[in-house]
Amino acid sequence: MLLPMLGLLREASFRWLWIGRGASLLGMRLADLALPWLLLQATSSAWVTGAVLACDRLAAFVLSIPVGAWVDRGSKWKAALLAETLRFGATSAVAGLVLGGQAGAWEIALVLASLGAADVLHAAAFRPLVVHTVGRARLAAAFNLNEGADAVATLLGPLLAGTIIGRYGAGWALAADALTDLLAVASLLAARVAASGRQHREECPYSQPEAAALRDGRKRPGFGAWDGFRYLWRAPLARRLALAGCLLSTTSVAVGLWVVVLARDELHWDAERTGWIFSAMGAANVVAVLLLGGLVDRVAWSRLFTGAVALAGTGAAVLAGARSTLAVLMGAFLLDGALSAAFVLQSSRLTAVTPQDRMARVTVAAGLADDGVRALGRVLAGSVAEVGVRWALLGWGLVLAAASPWIRRWSVMSPLGHGVGHGRTPRIREP
Repeated sequence: MLLPMLGLLREASFRWLWIGRGASLLGMRLADLALPWLLLQATSSAWVTGAVLACDRLAAFVLSIPVGAWVDRGSKWKAALLAETLRFGATSAVAGLVLGGQAGAWEIALVLASLGAADVLHAAAFRPLVVHTVGRARLAAAFNLNEGADAVATLLGPLLAGTIIGRYGAGWALAADALTDLLAVASLLAARVAASGRQHREECPYSQPEAAALRDGRKRPGFGAWDGFRYLWRAPLARRLALAGCLLSTTSVAVGLWVVVLARDELHWDAERTGWIFSAMGAANVVAVLLLGGLVDRVAWSRLFTGAVALAGTGAAVLAGARSTLAVLMGAFLLDGALSAAFVLQSSRLTAVTPQDRMARVTVAAGLADDGVRALGRVLAGSVAEVGVRWALLGWGLVLAAASPWIRRWSVMSPLGHGVGHGRTPRIREP
């Protein structure tokens, strides 16, 4: 996969798309440390911190369904550009509130709810935009490159955030987040210019009569808004991949909060030293991207996915018992590296088995469940952390270990739920 990855970066349209995504991810990693640190400082409560952070998922419950249908009918590039512009506005607002001394918990919650609306729109648009740009045959390479951008952002972002927070305050770290979103907007504009109408022409997953019915159906207002849910319900592998994504997302948001609580309250580390933990996670993501690039064409997808989930559970258990700096960094390295690989495998597989003309709707259908567990996960993670963050990490490590054999049983399915799926995903029709 390494050669296809390098080949993608030679194409200007994808390269600009990738640069913009990397810039946006870097900003998110700055906020991942700055916001919990700011809220814990202001409220002294892990529960309140988790509840406020969960507000960025509220928009998903209102907007996901209409947004998915709207994106499938229109320009994916325009939707992605609008999403990044909205995100820039929201991050600028929260930075301004903090720097102006007006940032109470509920003010931040309102801005995070607005930020969630931008995230819903971006989630619906970005995957279809990648498919239009590179085609299905190179999806795994494209997703691994995007994960590589996330890995570099996770490596550098926390170090930068910790330094800025320690020297200037959390408000300036959030201002840097806003600047990265502005760069993402500029990169999307450059990607549009570079594409020059050469987006990949996708195969139609429907027969001619079905395609004609779809063309007529699109003329009706609100056409097929729920089709994403219907597809997930009827396609067993897609449905189970969506459930696995919920498990991975819950792990990601819970551990993100638990790590800050562990470092700040248990180990009594400052912001700069806490950034080391997140940077260890970023280093692990870089390693995971490189390893996955070499293994994905040699080892069955199901074995890679199962092993990644089990290894993430091991990392959580190591973190639970860690007392020294080395042990903390090692646990974080194992946990997030494995989680990174699992996200690549899950998201690329789900995208590959989804028909192109309803990809945004399937994405938001899976994302709606994902947003629900992220919001609930943040609140529960904060509540559990009040009792004991080490017990929380150990318990979740056991959950991941128990989920691993469950994933192994169904992940060898073909897209329609029959037989064994190794290697590349076959072309399928809508069930």
